[in-house]
Amino acid sequence: MDFSQSFCTIWRTLRFISRARSTRIASPRVISRIYWLPTERNFFLLAAKRSDDSKYDDRRYLSSYCLVAAIGLAFCSNNDRDNNEEFLLAAKNSNIASLKRGLSNGVDVNCRHQLGWTALHVSVINGNKKAVEWLIKVGGANVNTQDEYSSARRMARVLKASHHQIAQLREHHFCSFINPYATYTGFTPLHYAVITDNEDIIQLLLDNGANPSIEDSMGRTPINYCTNESVRKLLEKYSVKFEENELRKRLEERRKYPLEDRLRNHLVGQEGAITTVASAIRRRELGWNDTDHPLVFLFLGSSGIGK
Repeated sequence: MDFSQSFCTIWRTLRFISRARSTRIASPRVISRIYWLPTERNFFLLAAKRSDDSKYDDRRYLSSYCLVAAIGLAFCSNNDRDNNEEFLLAAKNSNIASLKRGLSNGVDVNCRHQLGWTALHVSVINGNKKAVEWLIKVGGANVNTQDEYSSARRMARVLKASHHQIAQLREHHFCSFINPYATYTGFTPLHYAVITDNEDIIQLLLDNGANPSIEDSMGRTPINYCTNESVRKLLEKYSVKFEENELRKRLEERRKYPLEDRLRNHLVGQEGAITTVASAIRRRELGWNDTDHPLVFLFLGSSGIGK
């Protein structure tokens, strides 16, 4: 945010506060000072101090403190947004140095653009393998995060903007070679890697836990967008592998934390009834279920399950 933007932000805040009838700026006799600490892109507002004049109670100064707080909040909000935008732009351009600087400044690696995508989405769609690898292995980015961008027209209705402006933002800040008027809600980084047919990034995402079975808003998985037979086979292979890993994790969790213990945390009932219910659930999970005799929870009075 440059100086002119900073000045406009302060001016809008002052005008808003001055128009409120209940707001009165403290007396000029109050010694009020604002210390400005210049940084690269913004200013931090530090506190004010006043004289110990007993004729003025704290309520007289509340509006001054609120003013300082409001201006500081405006700067912090704009600064955070600017930092996020710089981080996303660095991911688009594969600028690792800027990515490192953003992370050290406290930017969330999974932060989103105002139109819904993350740094990992934009680095994948632009084929920036180094940025993708850095975001995952160093930044710890979520490889299964889903895009919230729907289409230029829908986003324009939500944001009260022109669909042409939304389309231009999508093209300039995300990618210029995909249709900004198409729907991408629910797209994972793997979806974008598949539609660009980037096998190196596809392999990188899969090796780092990307789930090939996640569906977008249209109910389509990355396999549904695949046109490359070798990539299709790779996705099918990892789909089976991912399901096996998830099953193994669930079994390990079940071993460490038995079903009976979990039922006791949520159900209050007789020990025998809980054991019976747990056994029935296990048989059903293993496929040993009888449709003629479905599992039924019985409410056993004041001490029964569900009470």
